[in-house]
Amino acid sequence: MKTSFGEYFDNQHDAIVKAMQDKNKQLNVEWMEAYEKREHLKILQRHALNYNWGVLRKMIAELPDHRRGDTLEMLKKTNNDLGKVFPDIQWFQKRADESKHI
Repeated sequence: MKTSFGEYFDNQHDAIVKAMQDKNKQLNVEWMEAYEKREHLKILQRHALNYNWGVLRKMIAELPDHRRGDTLEMLKKTNNDLGKVFPDIQWFQKRADESKHI
């Protein structure tokens, strides 16, 4: 049974509880979006490290334009740090841009 401290306080309490539930939903959505980006990045990294250029090129082409350049830079740096080869970024961007028209 819920203890009542008056209608005003009960309404305030209910409003606060609802606001907290809405905030939790928003935080869960934001967390899930960030999680999906991290998982997608892991998959891209795996393809880059295994030299799966065809698959990687298609996946890069699906990225939004504002994320494509930074992602390619990060993949290149990681491959180079591990002593692996990564295609020239201009070539890769050109190839990714061409695949949009296929």
